[in-house]
Order: sequence, then C-alpha cells, then structure tokens
Amino acid sequence: MSIALLFLLALGFGLAGWLAARAKAWSFRSSSGARLAALPSYHGWYLALWIFLPMVSFIALWGAIAPDLITQAVLSDPAAAQLPAFGLQRQTMLAEARAVAQGDAAAVFNPQAAALVEPYRAAIARYNTLGLAVAILLAFATGLYAWLKLKPDFTARTRVERAMMGILVVASLVAILTTLGIFASLVFETVRFFGMVGPLDFLFGLFWGPDPMSNPETPDASRYGAVPLFWGTIYIGAIIAMIVAIPLGLMSAIYLTQYAPARVRTWIKPALEILAGVPTVVYGYFAALTVAPAIRDICEEFGISSPNGACSRIGDGRDDHTFRILNGRRQYRRCAGSHA
Repeated sequence: MSIALLFLLALGFGLAGWLAARAKAWSFRSSSGARLAALPSYHGWYLALWIFLPMVSFIALWGAIAPDLITQAVLSDPAAAQLPAFGLQRQTMLAEARAVAQGDAAAVFNPQAAALVEPYRAAIARYNTLGLAVAILLAFATGLYAWLKLKPDFTARTRVERAMMGILVVASLVAILTTLGIFASLVFETVRFFGMVGPLDFLFGLFWGPDPMSNPETPDASRYGAVPLFWGTIYIGAIIAMIVAIPLGLMSAIYLTQYAPARVRTWIKPALEILAGVPTVVYGYFAALTVAPAIRDICEEFGISSPNGACSRIGDGRDDHTFRILNGRRQYRRCAGSHA
C-alpha cells in the first residue's frame, strides 16, 4: 500500500473520530443538561488529532525504514546469493527487481535480477501488511485513550489549541533548520571546492567543462572557469529576458490601466498577478519537460536531424559541455543540424 493511501486512511480514521467525539459531546449536553467546558467540535478535534497525528507519524517513520527492511529480507533469500558482493552492478540489479515487483517496470534488463522479483514481491507484501496493521492498531490505541478522557468538564479547547501551537512551532523549526542546513551545505561544499580549484582559476577561467570521468579529488582546475557561466547568466537573464519582458510588461500595464474595459481588466489583471507570482524556475522546469520534447518531435517530423541538441567537439578537441570564450569571443560547440 502506498504512502498516499495510508495518509488517506489516516484522514478517514481522523474524520470518523471527529464525528464520534462530537456526537458523544452532544450526548453529554442532552443527557445531563450541564454546560460543557468546550464546544462539541473541540471534543471532535481532540480525538481526531490523537488518531491522525500518531498514525501519520508512524506512516512517515515506516516509509523511511521499510525499504531497508525489505532489501534486507531479499538479501537473506537464497536467490540473492548470485549477486555481486558490492558495487554499482549489485545496486542496479536490486533496483531493477524492485521496480518490477512494484509494477514500475515490465521486465528487468539484467537476467540475474529476474530471480529477485518474487522475493521482492513477497517482502513488499509482508511489510506493507505489517505496516498497515501496526498503523491501524496505533490509531485505535491512541483513539481509545483520547475517547476515555472525554467528559463534560474536559477542557478540550485548551488541549487542541496547545496541540496546534506545537504543530506550528515544529513547522517553523523545520523551515528554520532547513534554511540553516542549506546554508551549511553550501558553505561546506564551497570550501571543499575551492580547496581543489583555486579561486582565481574559477573566477577568471575562460573554459567550463567538468570532466565526469576525472578523479574528483584532483580535478583539472583549467576546466572550471566561471566566466562562461557569468556571461550566460547575463546574456539570458539581463539581455534576452529584458528584451522580451520590458516591452510586453510595459505595454500590458499601459493597456490595462488606460485602454482595457472594466470587464477585461477584471479577468486579465488577476491572471497576470498569478502568473507573476509563480517562480521562474517552475516555468523553466515546465519548458524543459514539456515544451522542449514537443519542439523536438515537431523538428523530427520536418526532418531536422538531432533537434535534441546532440553536439560534437570542436576547437582543441576538449569535451566541453557548454561553450568557451577565446580571444574575447564566445564559441559554441558544433551541433548536428545547426550552422557552424
């Protein structure tokens, strides 16, 4: 069972607990006529939180540890004896068998991985059943604990507000710790990088072409010049983008403020505000995954060879990944289907 289905199951149990606790609080009010210490809805939220939060926490924990448990169960199977002792080939075979067992792939590429498919299916089914059973038992146990505490004088509102305050504090801490983690990672990797490549070579180098086959501990500093990257950023972000954005943005603003009818402005202005609020990296991601493949297919229909940008080496024969700057001029690689 997927994590999404388990999450929906937790929501369903929480909703059932909310309805049951709310009905029980109303029964207190109708039977005794006494004034409740909290509204019936707060009794419902108290029980729902006691069901939902422990169940979701266990689901998240189980989702993190279950893959390792499944892999260990498969490795203990006799069919895993033919696997290599270690290395990339071993991990690849395990990944292929797991993908087929989960239904993400139709068949394995490596014949030796075929024997691991059934052990993976059995282990996945066993641990999924175990996780589901433990999650349901945990929900019933915590729900029963909260159910027994519901009384007419129970201050459910105070407990719910404290729980929500704790959730907000945890969410704030996660955001802060994530930011600190990103900053620490950037500082660590920067220090490590400049320990292998000199700052002057990086800032003033005219060639960018990291070699993935080289030793990462002793990289060729001449292949890590950042001037092409700086120029590419300026060229795309400050020149081409402004040539497109300034006329369109300025004319759109003039039209909306001076010429557009009120009915058109009512629809166009919120739409533009929504588009402006989307981060540009989202548009780039959409273009890379959707627009670029569509353009590639159209080019192939018209007989244009290699529209995906497959390139060959030029110049001094170095396997450059982007472009070089030599003698103050920008030089691109020669690409199939393009001009020299």
